[in-house]
Amino acid sequence: MKSIAAGIVLALAVAVFALLCAPESSQNIGIGDRFDPRDASLLTSKDVIGLGVERAGGAVEGAQGGGSADRDAVLENLTERIRILEERLSRLEGDNAALLDQDASAELRELTEAQSAEPAEGAADPSPWFEASSLEALGFRPGEIERIRDTWEYTVLTGMELETDRVRNGEKGWLPALRDQDLIAREAQEALGEFGYDAMLYASGGKNRLILAELIDSSPGAAAGIESGDELISYDGQRIFSPFTLKRLITSGDAGELIEVRLQRGGERVRVFMPRGPIGARLDAQSRPPLRQ
Repeated sequence: MKSIAAGIVLALAVAVFALLCAPESSQNIGIGDRFDPRDASLLTSKDVIGLGVERAGGAVEGAQGGGSADRDAVLENLTERIRILEERLSRLEGDNAALLDQDASAELRELTEAQSAEPAEGAADPSPWFEASSLEALGFRPGEIERIRDTWEYTVLTGMELETDRVRNGEKGWLPALRDQDLIAREAQEALGEFGYDAMLYASGGKNRLILAELIDSSPGAAAGIESGDELISYDGQRIFSPFTLKRLITSGDAGELIEVRLQRGGERVRVFMPRGPIGARLDAQSRPPLRQ
């Protein structure tokens, strides 16, 4: 918008200069051919400059054939238009400056909020990455906690390397990294056992339990006897700690074969049988104390 208005000002200034240098003549200028600056919104800056110069040329030719009064009238008209356009340019510059100030203020506010959210230097972190005390409270011995922590550190560092490779390889690296991450999780389960792996996730604040928060009334899970709020413990004999593991088991084997599903309902264990496939429930991943199967 500023470039358009500047182009109009330039074109009209050319016209004024041409009129000042033009000789007196006897023809009148057509007032109906005057250029309305409001039409500039439909043109590019090059179009506006070209059109302004063209109209200025027409004005000059008319003024050359007209009298002094006609030339003075055209000159006064063009001068007024230049003044109006200069005012518009000033307003545009003021509006742009205000927008820049608003953007800068928003950026500064976001930066200040982010800095205030960071813990002060030297302050203790209220939530450790791996909270060994939570396992001590559950009766784990120091040697068991150390073994669980060592396995946790291995899985975390390996996961970071996989994420780095995924980002480096772009979209092609997404699926292999996800599969490798699942493989690492299964290796950790084999090293610690299902209860130890469950405890590792719990101590590190990870989501270790899938809650079947809501079931579709006509779903296979509801027909098998699964209820909303049940904790999913195992599917086809394998412990479930993540939605990805559940999806892998649902899509493996023979579709429709009868499989066993173990659940925790309140303080009781429940076992149901259903065809392999979607349960038909909304999953809610949560962090809960480890559970012995």
